[in-house]
Amino acid sequence: MLPKLAIIAGGGDLPGKLINHLINTKQDFYVIGIIGHVKTDLLENVSHSLIRIGQAGLGINILKREKITDIIMIGNVKLPSLLDLRPDFRTFIFFLRVIIKSAFKFIGDDKILSNAALELEREGFKVVGIDDVLTDIMAPAGILGSVSMNEKFAKDVRVGIGAALKLGRLDKGQAVIVKSGKVIMREDRGGTAQLINRAKMFSNSNNAILIKLKKPGQDTRLDLPTIGIETVKQAFEARLVGIVIQAGATIIVDRNSMIKEANKSGLFINSIELDEF
Repeated sequence: MLPKLAIIAGGGDLPGKLINHLINTKQDFYVIGIIGHVKTDLLENVSHSLIRIGQAGLGINILKREKITDIIMIGNVKLPSLLDLRPDFRTFIFFLRVIIKSAFKFIGDDKILSNAALELEREGFKVVGIDDVLTDIMAPAGILGSVSMNEKFAKDVRVGIGAALKLGRLDKGQAVIVKSGKVIMREDRGGTAQLINRAKMFSNSNNAILIKLKKPGQDTRLDLPTIGIETVKQAFEARLVGIVIQAGATIIVDRNSMIKEANKSGLFINSIELDEF
């Protein structure tokens, strides 16, 4: 069993899955929920505090008060504009450090998160990955479900891998949509759900594939690619034919129900090792 664990919880279903696991295993934990992102119903009957993104100083004080040693940062978070951020002094200093270290160039989510982890470690905390707790949450290699990928899509997958890795190196996103050997859409800070919704409005998205990969060099404790049943439902509504993910580097929120939905929808989910292509 881990020492007392803190969950810094953003949006989505993953924080709830982790909370339920910790309750069932009688692991001592505390939740700091990000206002405007965390699903507050997940926090009922759970020891927690709510803070804004710009309240880093308050968050650190809470962690110290609760005698936390290990931290998991989980769930999606969209950074507000600087006007809406309203940073406390600690947050202001943090962003100033990140901006200077980045030589005033574009700052992506991965850079912000990895620097946030460094700040927490400077304070004596240990940042751990969700797979340190939920050991079966990462995607295994192979076809997930009963629908196989037709070999005619192999070229699309190769093109998509190259495009997704290039996008990741720029720290601008993790996913692309490919059709007929061409990238038709790229993820931005809006995230994968928004990418698929854009594809839904694009009349030429039928038989396209979603490729979602870990960013090259990404800290595997933070913001790994995540898919689940909602991803499959959205992909089906957008007339996509399949989803390609990276084995061992993709979180699956609800594997059994996701696979069942993919089988029902006729979508393939191919979990690949990058060297296969």
